[in-house]
Amino acid sequence: MRTLAGQTQQATVEIQSMIEGLQSGSTKLTRVTEEIVEQADQGRGAIVSVGEDVDSMAASINDVFDMSSQIAASAEEQSVSARDIATQLNDIRDQSETIKQTAQRSVSLAAELRNSSIELEGILQQYRTS
Repeated sequence: MRTLAGQTQQATVEIQSMIEGLQSGSTKLTRVTEEIVEQADQGRGAIVSVGEDVDSMAASINDVFDMSSQIAASAEEQSVSARDIATQLNDIRDQSETIKQTAQRSVSLAAELRNSSIELEGILQQYRTS
């Protein structure tokens, strides 16, 4: 019986030691798990921060793209306006040339008319004196 009691006591001590080992291991496991959870939270926070930075960069890229599109549209409008102005200036130049030619022809005709008028006056003078 003593042997059985000794064995029981020995088994109890061993079981107690195993329980303490399990508790110690469980405590360590809990600490490691908490550290992993904390690191995962930090990693998640970093990922969220990176995601926000990427979103911000994408928004900036979109803004730059929009501004580039507006600049291109404005440049195209200015180009169209410049072509219109050039066309109108060419039309004005052509019309000015036509007006100049008409004015020169008018001056020439006026000179011819003056000469004809002088001739007619000379002829009239001859009829009057005759």
